[in-house]
Amino acid sequence: MSQIFTRSVIGVTAAALLFAAGIMQAQFLLAWMCFVPLFFILQQYNWKRAFFIGLLFGLAFGLTLQYWMVGLVASFSGYINSGIALYSIATIISMLYFGFVCAAAVRLNSRQVPLSLRAAAFAGIFTLGELILTRLFPGMPWFGLFRASNMVLDNLYTIQYASIGGSFLISFAIFLVNFLISYYLHQRSWKKISLPVALVIMLQILGYGIFRLSDAQTKGRAIKVALVEDATAPEVKWNAESGPALMQKLINLHQNAVATHPDIILWSESVVPWTYRDDDDFALLLQQTAREHALSQVVGMTTDISDEEIYNSAYSFYTNQTSRSDKQYPVSMAEQPWCSIALPLQNNSNPRYEVGGDGTEPLLTHKGKAAVLICNDATVPGAMNAMVRNGATFGFSLSNDAWFSHIPFLVKQHYLNTRLRAVETRRDVAINCNMGISGVVHATGAEDVHETFNKADIKSILIFNNKIITLYIRTNFLFPIAILLCIVASAILIYQKNRRL
Repeated sequence: MSQIFTRSVIGVTAAALLFAAGIMQAQFLLAWMCFVPLFFILQQYNWKRAFFIGLLFGLAFGLTLQYWMVGLVASFSGYINSGIALYSIATIISMLYFGFVCAAAVRLNSRQVPLSLRAAAFAGIFTLGELILTRLFPGMPWFGLFRASNMVLDNLYTIQYASIGGSFLISFAIFLVNFLISYYLHQRSWKKISLPVALVIMLQILGYGIFRLSDAQTKGRAIKVALVEDATAPEVKWNAESGPALMQKLINLHQNAVATHPDIILWSESVVPWTYRDDDDFALLLQQTAREHALSQVVGMTTDISDEEIYNSAYSFYTNQTSRSDKQYPVSMAEQPWCSIALPLQNNSNPRYEVGGDGTEPLLTHKGKAAVLICNDATVPGAMNAMVRNGATFGFSLSNDAWFSHIPFLVKQHYLNTRLRAVETRRDVAINCNMGISGVVHATGAEDVHETFNKADIKSILIFNNKIITLYIRTNFLFPIAILLCIVASAILIYQKNRRL
């Protein structure tokens, strides 16, 4: 018994570490095998013991994937204890999440159910868990890292399925393949392992076909965009002493951007460190340039709501008009309180918290409507959908990755999730992330430009209008319903057969 327990602990821990490594390195191959040790072990236990297996998996996974929290939160808030507390809370949630998901999956994993339905229900439970976690904590992007789909976002052909069922369809496929491999290993049906392997190959081939079909459909008229990379480090403070020099830097960048003769000039998130006013000198400069050069200026700055609250916004200045889009999902406990809990902010005894926008109205430019993602909005599946339904034909992603630019996997996952939003909606997305990865991702997921700018610069890119409405945008509820039907059908079969015994 002790040997079985020891092997289980080793296997579950190994699976958790492989899962974390797959996300941190965006490893395509690991995605299709990292859960095999966990799923193999779960087949040996009842649902009550599976809960504790899930707790162990969540502990090892949470501690590994979220290691960066202590240092990052300490730098942001100025208090090491805040980092330790958040790291601990996030790890506990990770444990409970995987505990309940593993228990639910094992509860429906009955030999009384045909293997096809059994596998679909098992994978469906894990996928449904991802969906629920996303809906419960949209303002906590670290839990967005828990999605299995994050491991394959660097693979152009696999991400094509996001246009059909979003990131959750991709995760479902990953869980399904891992379950089938673990099942055939458990049954010692060595030759049948070729079936899930063939499934992965088939997914790649079909993904290539979807990519080629989309590539022929998704290019409208070209729009030239100038990305203004200010490369301002997070420790640089705007005050009476540094303000004039930093303001001159923005003016110089603005002049350099105009000299490239763009259609649109795109700045990063909160590049202007004060709230918008109609009579602000810099805003007036941007408006004047937009009129004189027949272009649009899209710039990140905040919007006053009250003495305690603001919007994190993107403003568009074009001809004689101004448009605004607000961040949808402020970071919980940092940018807005969560359950009355808020991190103490360094050198700020009276913080102004952010309020999320509705995310339905696109930003207006003289070249059309744009779906806007600000900061961690890019990590939320479907964040662009409503704006695309309301007429957005391209997208902008504005962010300030300077706070975590020293953590490469966070920077890369932020970029790759933006790439997935482009594929979900089949919209070109121009990306301007201060000290992160900036560039453009086309509607197919293909990347023309993506690089990290560590010094102030201007980068010209091309994006294209597109009016295609994907199946995911039209029926993003369809796949979750299909998952629920598989789970319910499996539960009914188990109930009926148990009743006969």
